[in-house]
Amino acid sequence: MNLQLPRTGTFYIRVNAWDHPTSGSETHTYTLHLVEDVEEPTGYFLYPQEGAIIPPSAIMLEVNAIDELSGVSHVDFYWHSSDWQNTNWIKIGEDWNDQDGWNHPFDASKIPDLSGITFYVNIYDWAGNWIGIGAWNINQTKYYFPIIIKGN
Repeated sequence: MNLQLPRTGTFYIRVNAWDHPTSGSETHTYTLHLVEDVEEPTGYFLYPQEGAIIPPSAIMLEVNAIDELSGVSHVDFYWHSSDWQNTNWIKIGEDWNDQDGWNHPFDASKIPDLSGITFYVNIYDWAGNWIGIGAWNINQTKYYFPIIIKGN
């Protein structure tokens, strides 16, 4: 939970278990971390990077998202065609779990023309700060030959 206090002064925090009053006691404790975080997170695309050539198949968009104070809460993923006048950003999805990194699949095989597209993410921290990062001028290879290695 994040909360912005409206003014300076003395504030009190009261915490109850989700199933209060049927659980908890004087011996149960909570740990609260209060952090003042006014700095936006940082990050960059791991894949694809600006100017990359992607295959005409499903790919995994990957972002390195960093916030040293409150931590990264989630990342929203978008893409845009090269037609900036007649199309809008399309939200691909979001990632709220950093256990496998900050990533989201994108099925390039369903888009007929991927020349000059852009991927974009909004990276949010737990304090509500955010930053937008783009990977511009992404192109699709016309030919894709997967390498298959067979053992003896």
